[in-house]
Amino acid sequence: MNRRSAPIPFEGETIFSLLARCFLRSAFSSAWTMVRPLGVANVRHLVSPFGGKFLGKVLEVFPELDVVLNLETIIYRHTTTPLLLAFSEECNDRERRAVYVQAIGERGGWGGAPRSSIMLHPEGLRFCAECVAQDLREFGVPYWHREHQVKFVTRCWRHDLRLKEVRQGIGTEYKFDVPPILGCGEDHADVSIPDPAQKELGRKIALAVASILHATEWSEPTRIRQLFLKAGARLGLLHHGRPSRPRLWDLMVNSYGEDFLAAMSLPTRYSHGVVKRYTTLFNVGKDRLDPAIVVLMTVGLGIEPEELGLSSVQPNGVQHGAVSNSPAEGAELTRDPELERALIGNEYVLGRTATALAIPRGKLVKRIISAGITCPINQGHAAKHSEAEIREMIEMLRKGVPREQILDKFSCYSSFLDQLPIYDASLRRDAKEARREDAKLRNRRAVTDFIKTGLQVSRSLLYEKLPGPMSFLERNDRAWLRAVMDEIPRKQVTTQSPSAGRGRVDDEEFDRAVLAKLEGAKESAVKLKPPRRTTPTLALRLSGVPLLVFSRMAAGRMPRTEAFLSELTESEEDYTYRKLTYAFEKLAASRNTVTATGLRLASGFRPEKLRQHRDLGKV
Repeated sequence: MNRRSAPIPFEGETIFSLLARCFLRSAFSSAWTMVRPLGVANVRHLVSPFGGKFLGKVLEVFPELDVVLNLETIIYRHTTTPLLLAFSEECNDRERRAVYVQAIGERGGWGGAPRSSIMLHPEGLRFCAECVAQDLREFGVPYWHREHQVKFVTRCWRHDLRLKEVRQGIGTEYKFDVPPILGCGEDHADVSIPDPAQKELGRKIALAVASILHATEWSEPTRIRQLFLKAGARLGLLHHGRPSRPRLWDLMVNSYGEDFLAAMSLPTRYSHGVVKRYTTLFNVGKDRLDPAIVVLMTVGLGIEPEELGLSSVQPNGVQHGAVSNSPAEGAELTRDPELERALIGNEYVLGRTATALAIPRGKLVKRIISAGITCPINQGHAAKHSEAEIREMIEMLRKGVPREQILDKFSCYSSFLDQLPIYDASLRRDAKEARREDAKLRNRRAVTDFIKTGLQVSRSLLYEKLPGPMSFLERNDRAWLRAVMDEIPRKQVTTQSPSAGRGRVDDEEFDRAVLAKLEGAKESAVKLKPPRRTTPTLALRLSGVPLLVFSRMAAGRMPRTEAFLSELTESEEDYTYRKLTYAFEKLAASRNTVTATGLRLASGFRPEKLRQHRDLGKV
């Protein structure tokens, strides 16, 4: 017998178990001699259920396995690697899987695979006593099953028995062995992880892990969120379509208990932040989910474990005959499998579907119409309108009832009417053109009603008073607008009477009134704290006089005001003196020592400004 001949692996047998059986049948004197060609620095590295860098060399050291195995089969059928890849975006992409396999074969690394969770690695090797007896009956030798080598799995999914765990000497020459045949000794106690508070959940967790490991394709994050939102709504865990953190916390604690959560390194005391680890599974924010949290949440929500191992790709993209692709005439539709799956998973409730896809509701409606999907009417429990009301709206739109009447009758928004075509394909035909025609009638009515008011209407007055309707009609109904405008004279001849203040006498009176206000404003400007430089603009602002007086001054109609403003601007030295005086008074009031820095901060002047005026005699 070849000293390194390997036996045919059993279904779900770990690579460590395969090497252990090889060690027994080949009568190696040292386990190190057998595994040295694998490039393993320590035999303990072989115990990892995920394998390691040595996986790429297994077929080189044992070429006879090439007949029944390849590197991809070793990774996906004899390690727990599926737990690392499941529940991530494009986890079912064959090209992405090939990249991982190639990376392991060439470099021994994972090449960007998702990070492992600490809740997946057990403390030792685990086995089921009944599985050992069954393996002996069927194969004549027991082996290590990979579905047992997960930390939070405490029971066998086949026999519903507590697993045993070998925690001493694993990976050494003395424990390089298959599961013990003679039962449980002192080294073969039960697993150190306690059972969940609800005992029946232990087997469901094991069944969920087995479903993931045996599946060829896994549920992607989008489908996981759909399952969780649906189950959360059934159990009353949602608040306005989003997960309630206190309710989720109560679910996890009541289902698993504090002892189990503590053993899994999960929090046992509530806080708003720690529960985010659970709510992340319901919200779009990550393209890969923690497999351990997914499994625990799935079992806690009562979702069938087999759902995790099902492919997220639906046959023909449609299930249950619920989604109907009925394209409008001449429309080019784009198939959207992700949208179809989201609608099915959320029972066609638009709010939940939009949350699952992380898109606004309006964008969801556009995607449904673009894909040509006709949905059944299914409103959430907090919906404003019932199914009967929606059907009545659809019927009124079919009969051509103006949208304004529908909006008034049902007290809804126009955007709600825009989403009705997703329930009735007939409303999509020329829907955009129908809305344009409705807008034309509405804007025409606005223009004709304004003309009938009896005012001396001119073209400029129409554009001034009705900018919206006139702009719309210019773009969409120019022929009608031109016909109406041709009946209106281009310029109305009007006689204007002189307004008050246009004569010379009124100008003089106005000049005196403005001058009096400006003089009072000058006194107010000097008293401002902190000081501000007195300027004509500041005086006009404080007096309340409009800046239009400058146009009159330019025409020479307000000589007194013009002369006063020309002399009003305060000199720089006077302003600096007032500002520094204010700074000294401020420092004295605060009883602080007067320093250059304090003076600069109190006055607001830059250092160069202070140096420029340090010889100011008045200071």
